[in-house]
This record gives sequence, structure tokens and C-alpha cells, in this order.
Amino acid sequence: QLEGFERSFENEQIGELIADVRGYDISLSVIDILTNPPEKQRYSKIFCHCPFNLTLTDKNVIMKTLNEDFNNKVKRLRSEYVFIQRVLDSLKDEGKAIVFVPLGVLFCKDGFIEYLISNGYINAVIQFAPNILAGTSIPFAMLVLSFKNEKIKLIDAREIFTKSRWKNQLSSNDIDEISFAYFED
Repeated sequence: QLEGFERSFENEQIGELIADVRGYDISLSVIDILTNPPEKQRYSKIFCHCPFNLTLTDKNVIMKTLNEDFNNKVKRLRSEYVFIQRVLDSLKDEGKAIVFVPLGVLFCKDGFIEYLISNGYINAVIQFAPNILAGTSIPFAMLVLSFKNEKIKLIDAREIFTKSRWKNQLSSNDIDEISFAYFED
């Protein structure tokens, strides 16, 4: 059973159409999880492709709803941090989550990555080539999140892609190669 949250009514409608055409049983809701977190439902698997560098308009409201530990340790609020915190709040104890982030999130010296590392939330960081995601050409990383991690796998996948005319793509072989790197030491 799949459940999704989307900020945009139009994107929710497109998602419903795609799910219907492909025969997927997906329940989509239009909700802004930044200011109105959904009920405390917990999931075993979460995928989050949050908008990069989203401008936060209700910072005070958002800060009130964040985990106090997170709120007290981070000096600057980025939208990606809020999405990651929501993902962690919604993840079952034995669950895994995937979150796409721009590389700036990893290298910002504001305490966020240190917060994730010191709490054992990061399982792996996979860096991808630029120009793969729709709507942006910037390079990004995929964070694999779970709980009680003592080690972090770092995977450099910047050279693993298939060149196409306008966008770089990940072929099945590319995905297999990245997966192999993730599952092997």
C-alpha cells in the first residue's frame, strides 16, 4: 500500500492519473507537510524528492513543529532540513528512507549534517552526476536514512550515467552498478 503527500493540487492530480493508468494502488493527499504535518503515521519505506532550496515563508510556524533536539542544534533553517526531519519522524524504527538533496546541504557548516551523523540517522550518501533530475541540472546526493547507524557508506556515482542529448540518464545497468556498490563493502 502506497501513500503520498503533495503540496501542489495539479501534481496530485497528475500523480493520481499516472497511478490509475499504471494500476498502482496509491493514495495521494494534498498537504503542505512543512506547516501541517500529517497524522503521526509511521512507514517502513519512504521516498522524498523534496524541492531544492524552497523559500520558507512561515519559519516561525515550522520551527515550532520541529523536533526540539533538531531545532536547538541547527543555526540556519533550510527547507531540505525540514523535509528530512519529517521523514525521520514518519519512519518506523526498522524502516529506511531515501531523500534527494542538493550537495550544498551536505557541505553547509550549520550543524545539520553533524546532527544527523551524531544521532546515527545516515546509512549512506550516494553522489550522482549533474543533469539527471528533471527541472534542474545541479548535482545532487541521495541520503539513505535509517536509525542506529554506526557507519556511513559513501558512494561516488558521478561517473555512472548514460549520456543522452539533453539530460543524463540512469539506465538499468547504471542502477545495477550503483546498487552493487551500495550492497557490497
